Amino acid sequence: MAAGLGRFTATSSINGAVTTSTAVAAFTINPPSIVVSPATGLAGTTVTVTMHGLGAYATYASVTIDALTVINFSQSAITDANGNLAATFVWPGLAAGAHTFIVTGTTPVANFTQEAGAVTITGGLNSIAGKYTKVWTWDGATQTWQLYDTAAPAVSDLSSLMAGQGYWLQATQASTIVYGGNTYPVYVGWTLIGWRG
Repeated sequence: MAAGLGRFTATSSINGAVTTSTAVAAFTINPPSIVVSPATGLAGTTVTVTMHGLGAYATYASVTIDALTVINFSQSAITDANGNLAATFVWPGLAAGAHTFIVTGTTPVANFTQEAGAVTITGGLNSIAGKYTKVWTWDGATQTWQLYDTAAPAVSDLSSLMAGQGYWLQATQASTIVYGGNTYPVYVGWTLIGWRG
């Protein structure tokens, strides 16, 4: 709602006599708003969404991206007494460029621009987080195997996924990788994936 005029009426009683007073004042009702931080980043970026002007103590559980992809909050977000909400989620792997998203069940929209660049292992495999343990690839230039181990990421020598490269992925449960408009079925045990970026 835009700014408008409101009519306020007060009634008082003194010694049995009732007096009514009316005043007119301007007031503003701000529509719900949304802010995203950061507004740009690679896949795997942790994004914080802050909203104002929602209902008090309302629960929101997800984000809809490009009116299609739904990302769940790690925990459902609940607004405070003033209708404010703050929640975080991990940006999925989509095509480079601007994407519109909305906290499901609200009306304001925001934009996040996914940057082009090297896709980190955790960013590219975010859709199967917790369902895989190791990723191997053969580096033709150095004639060596490279490994990413979820149990020891600091000492892993594989950190990113490159389009056109093959990767052996060890999974603990069957699932599907979704990244950049591509899907890759993953099976329990070892799966060979030709990464399309």
